[in-house]
Amino acid sequence: MSDQEKAQASEQARNDDLRSSSTNPASAWGTELIAATCEHCDWGFLLPSEASDTVCPHCFQGKLSAIGEAFEGLPYIYPPELIVPFSASSDGIAGTLRNFSRSIPFAPKDLRAENLQARLQRIFIPMWLVDVDVRASWQSEVGFDYDVVSFRDEFADRQGGWSEQRVTETRIRWEPRVGKLARTYPNTPAPALEKHAQLVGKLGAHALDSAQSYHASSIQDAYARLPNRAPEDAWSDAMLVLRSLAAEECRQAAEAKHQRDFRWSPEYSNQHWTQVLLPIYTTHYFDDEKQPQPVLIHGQTGKIQGARRASIQRARNASLLMFGLASILGFPSLLASVLPILPNEFRALAGCPLALSLLLGILSIIPIAVAWQFNRRRRIENQRL
Repeated sequence: MSDQEKAQASEQARNDDLRSSSTNPASAWGTELIAATCEHCDWGFLLPSEASDTVCPHCFQGKLSAIGEAFEGLPYIYPPELIVPFSASSDGIAGTLRNFSRSIPFAPKDLRAENLQARLQRIFIPMWLVDVDVRASWQSEVGFDYDVVSFRDEFADRQGGWSEQRVTETRIRWEPRVGKLARTYPNTPAPALEKHAQLVGKLGAHALDSAQSYHASSIQDAYARLPNRAPEDAWSDAMLVLRSLAAEECRQAAEAKHQRDFRWSPEYSNQHWTQVLLPIYTTHYFDDEKQPQPVLIHGQTGKIQGARRASIQRARNASLLMFGLASILGFPSLLASVLPILPNEFRALAGCPLALSLLLGILSIIPIAVAWQFNRRRRIENQRL
């Protein structure tokens, strides 16, 4: 049996023990929790029993349906060993929400900082950490910088002729290296969610140095996202991280500045998997179509990510208001300028309000153009993510 198969068997035995020790695995978390899934986005959560039949804190479009005792379809429902606490300050979060709401021109009517604050919800998302022993033979090319000095002649009018210039060029000298590696890599991260990379891309990674041992009070008034990737499924991602760590260590051991074509033949043993919970905030606002737009906030740094959509309806209302003012201002002036019964001096003065009304009428297109261009730019940016 290979090391990976042994690790999978050990993990399966642990899960079987937990299943046999409790009819409801959620009770192992040390507090009264129920398992539920979203009807719309299919995210699974553990949540306080009194919070059942609530709107999903991820998509805000579907309701959470309690699973009851049907836990067999869930990949992993057991408590974590570690948890990273929320550390972003309340004042910082409030400021972030204000800046977010102000960053959108002609923001939807519902997009107000106080609404986002009132709907703020704490969520913990899972991630795997694996401790593993690695023995490997490796080979690579490592690069060392060196300077090449040369001279060239240049003609300068101000100096009245030719002059010799010293030129220093930095080049890389590549050398082969081979060796053996025997290391223990602790806390190697591996995703417990299929879309973990997208979340990290939006919010950034979490600092694990503040992780604490899990206890029931850690998730009070919070939702715990359930993993949808088991450790054996996430192992392939962990191996990529291990390869990157090993390559960097080999470069440092060679005291080189560059590296390429790293290859190794690793043997893994003594895998130990740990689940850690990472903090994020979620909230939402409603757009013109009354559709919820989710907003995510990093629980440590306070970085915010969410759909930024200008309200075409509010922009159109602003344009109509400007056009209406232009009409009110321009019609009497136009009428006064053409009536023959009015003195010429009065008709001449009517030209100024008429010009102003024409300018205001032209400018009335700006609100709609600004909102349309903002939404178009955001759509392009979202497609690139």
